[in-house]
Amino acid sequence: MNNLIQTIIDKKKDILTGEIGALLHDIGKCHPYFIGKNSIENTPTNFDHTNIDEFLGKELINLIKDEKFKLKINNNETDVYKIITEHHKGNGYIIELIKSCDRLDSADDKGIVRRKQSMGNTIISSPFGFPKEKIDPNCLQKKLDDLQSNLTDLFQNYITGNIDITCLRKSVVNNLKTTFSHALGETRIPANDVTLWDHSHSTASLFKSVLCSMTLGENPDVKNLQWRILGFCWDGIGFINKGKKIADILRRNDIIEEIKEKLQNKFENEIPIGNVIYEDNNGIYFTFPALDDSESKELAIECAEIGLKIIREKSDNEIWPFFTLSKPSRSLTILAEELKFASQKRCFPKMTAMIFIEGLEEIISESPEMLIPEEGEDICPVCRLRTKPVKNEKCKVCEDRQKAD
Repeated sequence: MNNLIQTIIDKKKDILTGEIGALLHDIGKCHPYFIGKNSIENTPTNFDHTNIDEFLGKELINLIKDEKFKLKINNNETDVYKIITEHHKGNGYIIELIKSCDRLDSADDKGIVRRKQSMGNTIISSPFGFPKEKIDPNCLQKKLDDLQSNLTDLFQNYITGNIDITCLRKSVVNNLKTTFSHALGETRIPANDVTLWDHSHSTASLFKSVLCSMTLGENPDVKNLQWRILGFCWDGIGFINKGKKIADILRRNDIIEEIKEKLQNKFENEIPIGNVIYEDNNGIYFTFPALDDSESKELAIECAEIGLKIIREKSDNEIWPFFTLSKPSRSLTILAEELKFASQKRCFPKMTAMIFIEGLEEIISESPEMLIPEEGEDICPVCRLRTKPVKNEKCKVCEDRQKAD
């Protein structure tokens, strides 16, 4: 295994611990007092959402302070407790990095904040400004209490060794998504379409890729943090449309979902380079560390090679993927450029597996060998790739896909 990939795997515990801290950094915004303080009524006035000792249970606080929630990268140390309590006012290199990620995400999400809401009528709106959910302070407190209970159990199991860091990370994500989706990262209109989960996950995704950069020897500039986007792309719509029967169409859609799930697990948990920021039937895109050009290229190619193997195995060599790596940027809005570029390249069927790095192409692997029909065989009319006996309507793979469960 390559040195870059192995280095990331070796520091997986520290990267994922830092991500968990970033996911939890604004847990105080799930408290109803946060809604009150930032409401028109402005009560209570003295609530600080970073001061978790004031409103989280003592048992959970002690678990958060445990040695297993410390991280050290390139002689820079911190812990989850400090990430939560000091991400506005603390010092230290890693704390400065989480501050910058937090600010950048807020700046992207908030736009122009105009007015406060009433505590009794605080609304989560849709991205188009329509009311989506009214926050009930009592319900919010109950959700926070339930979350505390779940986190306490999870952290105890992790500290005692019953679960590993990967299992902990997955469970924390699931629990926070459930709870934070009903709270706000910003209560003021028009930024009240950004849930606490949106903000926390976005900040953690940026922070995770920054920590990955650090593990590879980089010292990211706190005042000029940048990221790239790594895309795994294919013609998913074309793949699905090859289906002739409902069972085949559904199975092909399932195959795409399985590919994305495996890629997500590989690059969020096993080789933690970042998090998924966008996915559809035609591909999946991850935050990626902004290393220097040569290291970015080397790491991206190796991730693409791993992804290629997953995609080919899951699709029986029927999906022909390509890969993209964006230029470095301080904003992930460059995703729009990556999606546009991918839509243009997707028009070329059965493309040799290539990675496009800032538009320049490099071959990852030669295309799978095309099967030549032998005597008594022809090409399957469904997949148009595999051979089949002349007497059969389709190849064995396509036949199995068309069978209803």
